[in-house]
Parts: sequence; structure tokens; C-alpha cells
Amino acid sequence: MTQKNNEDKLLTITSRSIELFLRNRYEETTMRMIQDATGLHSGSIYYVINGKEGILLMISEGFIGDIMCRSSRIARELGDPRLNVLLPPAFLLHATSSSKCMSRLLGQMFRTDSVMMLISTMAKEWSSRVDMPDDIDIDSAL
Repeated sequence: MTQKNNEDKLLTITSRSIELFLRNRYEETTMRMIQDATGLHSGSIYYVINGKEGILLMISEGFIGDIMCRSSRIARELGDPRLNVLLPPAFLLHATSSSKCMSRLLGQMFRTDSVMMLISTMAKEWSSRVDMPDDIDIDSAL
């Protein structure tokens, strides 16, 4: 199987899963539903991602990564490093307030240990690459 084929499958799996998670809730979505929505056999799904929690982890990584990138870009453009700290929670609040379904999905993300470990790792890596205000210690905050 080619790298491109696996990437295409992963994109299909994550995008269809987001739709299912938002429509049916994460807890109620089954791997069978994901299989039906993607048109992929279970073996193909498990070959590229490790089950439903793996899908949630992949979605979380993309979502949180996007928030961090946007925050960094805006802070850099405006020349205010405090925005590196202020914008991520603002983006999360906006996402949760705009949709009850999105709020439930984000809630599930933050209740999942593997997602929280990923977010912690991403935040530490991100804070080492962006300008952070001197009075913010990301390690003690995490």
C-alpha cells in the first residue's frame, strides 16, 4: 500500500468520523458506522489507524495543531507574544459556543487520557517555538 493511498484513507476516515461524532456523539458512534460511512473494510481502517480512540486522537491533533498555528501566526503578525497564551482558549471557547455538538466532541477529547497526553506534548513543543511572555511558565501550567 502506498503512502499516498494511506494518507487518502486517513483523510477519509477522519473527515467521515468527525461527521459521525458530531451527528451521533462519539460514544454512540461505532466502528461499523465508520466502516459504512467510509466504504472501507475494517482491516483497511485498522491498518492506518488504531480504532475509534486513535481516530479521536488524530482529529484532536489536527484541531489543536491548527489552533496553535493560528495563534502563533496572529501573535507574530500583531507583534504581541501574550496572544500566544490568550488566543488558544479563545478559539476553543468560540468552537464550543458555536455548536452544542462540537462542544460535546471537544468534551470527549479532553476526557480521553491519550488526547490529553498529546495536547500536553504539543503545548510544550509549541511553547518552545513561539515567543512566550516571560511571566508564563508552560511546564508548571501543564
